[in-house]
Amino acid sequence: MLGSGPFVTEDLISTAWIISCALGGIAFIVIGARAAGLALLGSVVGAIVGFGLVASDFDMLPQGAMVGATIGTFVGGLVGLAWRPTASAAVLRALGSLTILIGVVCVLVGRIATQGPCRPGRFSCWPEIDGGSLALFALDAAWIAALCFVQAARSRPTDAPERPPVDRPDLADAPSR
Repeated sequence: MLGSGPFVTEDLISTAWIISCALGGIAFIVIGARAAGLALLGSVVGAIVGFGLVASDFDMLPQGAMVGATIGTFVGGLVGLAWRPTASAAVLRALGSLTILIGVVCVLVGRIATQGPCRPGRFSCWPEIDGGSLALFALDAAWIAALCFVQAARSRPTDAPERPPVDRPDLADAPSR
């Protein structure tokens, strides 16, 4: 099992999360999943706003950031639905499926890591992640996946068969000479 060592702190986890959301949001937008990309970027903005709103209560900082991130994810995703996706339906469905997989793995790892044994006197424990934060993370991942699937339904089809023009008969049906 991976040892967390003395280096895994809440600051490190939150910094990795913010960087991952920012880079993931940009990647989703570049690929063509605009709603999901804006949702990820909105989560970063929401986390910063949520963090600022509860800054006076040190014990509430993680919860404020998580609730703010969830609100930012939903608002950013709704704004992103205003734009038509540039990715194909197959790419958007693959991104949605990958998002579900990553969300499930992250929630399971978060739950397992925080429930693992801790050796007293050593700094080898993961920071405690409460069930509410994991539930909000799962909700965010599900929303981002849903945005990909909604945009896949609205995007250009990938395997649309070519149809002959209406005013021309199909050449295969024409009599041969």
